[in-house]
Amino acid sequence: MDNVFAKIIGSDYALLSAPVREFHEVQNAVYEGFAVVKGSNNPISRIVRRIFSFPVPAKNTSVSILITRTPELDQWSRDFGGRKFSSSFSQNNVGKVLSESFGPFYFYFSLTVSDSRLNWNFERWSLGVLPLPKFLGPKIKSWEGEGENGGYRFFSEAHFPVLGQLIYYDGTVFKKTT
Repeated sequence: MDNVFAKIIGSDYALLSAPVREFHEVQNAVYEGFAVVKGSNNPISRIVRRIFSFPVPAKNTSVSILITRTPELDQWSRDFGGRKFSSSFSQNNVGKVLSESFGPFYFYFSLTVSDSRLNWNFERWSLGVLPLPKFLGPKIKSWEGEGENGGYRFFSEAHFPVLGQLIYYDGTVFKKTT
Protein backbone atom coordinates (compact mmCIF):
# COMPACT_ATOMS: atom_id res chain seq x y z
CA MET A 1 0.00 0.00 0.00
CA ASP A 2 1.22 3.48 -0.82
CA ASN A 3 1.21 5.39 2.47
CA VAL A 4 3.73 7.21 4.64
CA PHE A 5 3.87 4.47 7.27
CA ALA A 6 4.35 1.63 4.76
CA LYS A 7 7.16 3.58 3.06
CA ILE A 8 9.01 3.97 6.35
CA ILE A 9 8.42 0.45 7.70
CA GLY A 10 9.14 -1.36 4.45
CA SER A 11 8.58 -5.12 4.25
CA ASP A 12 7.71 -5.37 7.97
CA TYR A 13 4.50 -3.48 7.21
CA ALA A 14 2.94 -6.85 6.22
CA LEU A 15 3.53 -8.08 9.81
CA LEU A 16 1.12 -5.50 11.29
CA SER A 17 -2.30 -6.62 12.49
CA ALA A 18 -5.17 -6.11 10.04
CA PRO A 19 -6.78 -3.22 12.01
CA VAL A 20 -3.50 -1.28 12.03
CA ARG A 21 -2.91 -1.80 8.31
CA GLU A 22 -6.52 -0.76 7.52
CA PHE A 23 -6.18 2.37 9.68
CA HIS A 24 -3.10 3.42 7.68
CA GLU A 25 -4.56 2.53 4.29
CA VAL A 26 -7.94 4.27 4.25
CA GLN A 27 -7.85 7.44 2.18
CA ASN A 28 -10.38 9.50 4.12
CA ALA A 29 -12.27 8.06 7.05
CA VAL A 30 -13.65 8.70 10.50
CA TYR A 31 -12.92 6.35 13.39
CA GLU A 32 -14.92 6.47 16.62
CA GLY A 33 -14.60 4.83 20.02
CA PHE A 34 -13.48 5.47 23.57
CA ALA A 35 -10.26 6.02 25.53
CA VAL A 36 -8.87 6.33 29.03
CA VAL A 37 -7.01 9.63 29.40
CA LYS A 38 -4.55 10.43 32.19
CA GLY A 39 -2.12 13.24 32.88
CA SER A 40 -0.36 15.24 35.53
CA ASN A 41 -2.57 17.66 37.40
CA ASN A 42 0.07 20.31 38.03
CA PRO A 43 -0.83 23.83 36.82
CA ILE A 44 1.81 23.97 34.06
CA SER A 45 0.68 20.64 32.57
CA ARG A 46 -2.94 21.81 32.59
CA ILE A 47 -1.95 25.04 30.79
CA VAL A 48 0.08 23.17 28.14
CA ARG A 49 -2.79 20.72 27.57
CA ARG A 50 -5.16 23.67 27.13
CA ILE A 51 -2.83 25.48 24.70
CA PHE A 52 -2.53 22.41 22.46
CA SER A 53 -6.13 21.25 23.10
CA PHE A 54 -4.82 17.90 24.34
CA PRO A 55 -7.40 15.75 26.13
CA VAL A 56 -8.06 16.17 29.82
CA PRO A 57 -7.92 13.19 32.18
CA ALA A 58 -11.07 11.06 32.04
CA LYS A 59 -11.82 7.40 32.80
CA ASN A 60 -13.83 6.89 29.62
CA THR A 61 -14.06 9.63 27.01
CA SER A 62 -15.42 9.52 23.47
CA VAL A 63 -12.86 9.65 20.66
CA SER A 64 -13.25 10.58 17.02
CA ILE A 65 -10.36 10.58 14.54
CA LEU A 66 -10.74 12.08 11.07
CA ILE A 67 -8.02 10.84 8.72
CA THR A 68 -7.10 12.66 5.54
CA ARG A 69 -4.36 10.96 3.58
CA THR A 70 -2.19 11.37 0.51
CA PRO A 71 0.80 9.17 -0.42
CA GLU A 72 3.12 11.77 1.16
CA LEU A 73 1.14 13.09 4.14
CA ASP A 74 -1.29 11.97 6.83
CA GLN A 75 -3.47 14.49 8.67
CA TRP A 76 -5.16 13.22 11.84
CA SER A 77 -7.80 15.44 13.43
CA ARG A 78 -8.69 14.07 16.84
CA ASP A 79 -11.57 14.86 19.18
CA PHE A 80 -11.32 13.52 22.73
CA GLY A 81 -14.54 14.45 24.52
CA GLY A 82 -14.71 17.85 22.83
CA ARG A 83 -10.96 18.65 22.99
CA LYS A 84 -9.85 18.86 19.36
CA PHE A 85 -6.29 18.77 18.12
CA SER A 86 -4.57 17.66 14.96
CA SER A 87 -1.15 16.75 13.66
CA SER A 88 0.44 15.88 10.35
CA PHE A 89 2.73 12.97 9.57
CA SER A 90 5.30 12.67 6.80
CA GLN A 91 8.54 10.88 6.08
CA ASN A 92 11.54 12.90 7.20
CA ASN A 93 13.91 13.62 4.35
CA VAL A 94 16.81 12.20 6.37
CA GLY A 95 16.41 8.44 6.66
CA LYS A 96 13.35 6.35 7.33
CA VAL A 97 11.95 8.44 10.14
CA LEU A 98 8.39 9.59 10.75
CA SER A 99 7.96 13.32 11.33
CA GLU A 100 4.92 14.46 13.33
CA SER A 101 4.15 18.16 13.42
CA PHE A 102 2.10 19.90 16.13
CA GLY A 103 2.07 23.53 15.10
CA PRO A 104 5.70 24.71 15.19
CA PHE A 105 6.96 21.57 16.99
CA TYR A 106 8.23 18.47 15.20
CA PHE A 107 8.68 15.06 16.78
CA TYR A 108 10.66 12.37 14.97
CA PHE A 109 10.12 8.63 15.41
CA SER A 110 11.67 5.47 14.09
CA LEU A 111 8.98 2.84 13.52
CA THR A 112 9.35 -0.85 14.33
CA VAL A 113 7.02 -3.84 14.24
CA SER A 114 6.84 -6.50 16.96
CA ASP A 115 4.03 -8.87 17.91
CA SER A 116 1.87 -7.38 15.10
CA ARG A 117 2.12 -3.95 16.77
CA LEU A 118 3.50 -0.73 15.37
CA ASN A 119 5.95 0.82 17.85
CA TRP A 120 6.83 4.50 17.72
CA ASN A 121 10.37 5.10 19.03
CA PHE A 122 11.10 8.75 19.88
CA GLU A 123 14.34 9.92 18.26
CA ARG A 124 14.43 13.73 18.54
CA TRP A 125 12.39 16.93 18.40
CA SER A 126 12.65 20.45 17.05
CA LEU A 127 11.01 23.84 16.99
CA GLY A 128 10.73 24.43 13.27
CA VAL A 129 14.20 23.75 11.89
CA LEU A 130 15.86 24.42 15.27
CA PRO A 131 16.82 21.11 16.96
CA LEU A 132 15.88 20.98 20.64
CA PRO A 133 17.97 19.19 23.28
CA LYS A 134 16.84 15.61 23.73
CA PHE A 135 17.30 15.80 27.52
CA LEU A 136 14.60 18.49 27.62
CA GLY A 137 12.32 16.46 25.39
CA PRO A 138 9.64 13.98 26.19
CA LYS A 139 9.99 10.36 27.17
CA ILE A 140 7.42 8.84 24.85
CA LYS A 141 5.93 5.37 24.77
CA SER A 142 3.55 4.84 21.88
CA TRP A 143 2.20 1.90 19.91
CA GLU A 144 -0.72 0.74 17.77
CA GLY A 145 -2.28 -2.70 17.71
CA GLU A 146 -5.44 -4.74 17.52
CA GLY A 147 -8.00 -3.93 20.19
CA GLU A 148 -11.07 -5.70 21.46
CA ASN A 149 -13.51 -6.90 18.81
CA GLY A 150 -10.97 -6.25 16.06
CA GLY A 151 -10.76 -2.50 16.57
CA TYR A 152 -7.75 -0.25 16.09
CA ARG A 153 -6.08 0.23 19.49
CA PHE A 154 -3.75 3.13 20.22
CA PHE A 155 -1.59 3.85 23.24
CA SER A 156 0.52 6.92 23.85
CA GLU A 157 2.09 8.57 26.85
CA ALA A 158 4.54 11.45 27.05
CA HIS A 159 6.46 12.54 30.13
CA PHE A 160 8.27 15.88 30.00
CA PRO A 161 10.82 17.27 32.46
CA VAL A 162 9.06 19.57 34.95
CA LEU A 163 5.61 18.83 33.46
CA GLY A 164 5.51 15.15 34.34
CA GLN A 165 2.99 13.03 32.45
CA LEU A 166 1.57 15.51 29.95
CA ILE A 167 -0.54 12.99 28.06
CA TYR A 168 -1.57 9.38 28.36
CA TYR A 169 -4.28 7.81 26.32
CA ASP A 170 -5.25 4.24 25.69
CA GLY A 171 -8.24 3.59 23.49
CA THR A 172 -9.90 1.60 20.76
CA VAL A 173 -11.73 2.99 17.74
CA PHE A 174 -13.66 1.51 14.81
CA LYS A 175 -14.12 2.84 11.31
CA LYS A 176 -17.42 4.68 11.12
CA THR A 177 -19.70 3.29 8.46
CA THR A 178 -21.90 5.65 6.51
